[in-house]
Amino acid sequence: MSYKRYDFSVPGENQTKRLAIHPLNTKIYGDTAPDTNLLESVKAYGIFNPIIVNRDKQILSGTRRWLSAIAAGFNKVPVLVLLEKNTLLHELFLIESNRTREKTAGQMARETAELFRIEKELAAERQRATLVQNVSTVVPSKGTSGKTRDIVAEKTGQSKNTVEKQVAIVTKAEAGDPVAKEALRMLDKGSSVISAYRTLEPVLSFGQTRWGGHVAGVEKALEKLPRVLQSADVESRRLAVERVKIAFKQFMKEVDDATV
Repeated sequence: MSYKRYDFSVPGENQTKRLAIHPLNTKIYGDTAPDTNLLESVKAYGIFNPIIVNRDKQILSGTRRWLSAIAAGFNKVPVLVLLEKNTLLHELFLIESNRTREKTAGQMARETAELFRIEKELAAERQRATLVQNVSTVVPSKGTSGKTRDIVAEKTGQSKNTVEKQVAIVTKAEAGDPVAKEALRMLDKGSSVISAYRTLEPVLSFGQTRWGGHVAGVEKALEKLPRVLQSADVESRRLAVERVKIAFKQFMKEVDDATV
């Protein structure tokens, strides 16, 4: 990757405060305050390694050093700009820059899930590029998720099984599942991945049953209903309401059968 040393300073302005924390850093690690030991080191010796940012001045490496520089009152910090344009590689660089930091189990799970997403999207990009170059002979490979899991497991030094559990917890938590959110909170508080995942297993198992399928059908029908009801097309509105009725009818039939 190529870098360019850059000076973001403007006369009369604090150059340090013109930089910004990358959203992915906040999402995974939640850095908002400087590390006490690092702050003391920065006050005493300054910053040796440049802060690395993208073209939008978002920090890819050096967030904690930057926070310490602000707390120490520095008006200027050494900066390198990463010239790479692919934002997925920016995110990958950010995660790799935090590889050796101490993390909570929750941070590790979020990092693993994001790395899984990035590697999967990069694989899709490579596949599309290959198809464009040789449409006649290349056949898209199957099992991308499995290969991505293997790559992430190797990069993070974890088992494939652990990676799958972490991705499942974080993905469902981000989708709003309250049980998964609690499982993620358990990881933040120091629980093991296995313990946190056990709380989620009933939810995952339920989704694979007939009951789970009917609940998903009801949720899907209700999700589309408000938008369709705003349509001027009378037939579309009628069909949308009918789908909700059918989904509820199937679900209630299961409830009645189970209580007999």
